[in-house]
Amino acid sequence: MMFAISINDEQGKLISYFASAGFLLRAEQLDAYCNSRGQRKSFLIESINDTCFELLDDNLIEELDEETYEMNKDYYKTTISA
Repeated sequence: MMFAISINDEQGKLISYFASAGFLLRAEQLDAYCNSRGQRKSFLIESINDTCFELLDDNLIEELDEETYEMNKDYYKTTISA
């Protein structure tokens, strides 16, 4: 998948994982995914949001509550088509 922003492999894989999961992940799914890849959830999400901020002027991934994370579908489309 081609992105309109410069992201690393781990960031791209998490973005793709969100997209394949319907743009919504439960905290335990996200924890399990990040742990299996040797990544810290908060660091990976923050690095994605920091990287995307210049293009989007907002966060790509948001914590809705303590149990749910959402990737903005419209912002996702922008990151792959800008």
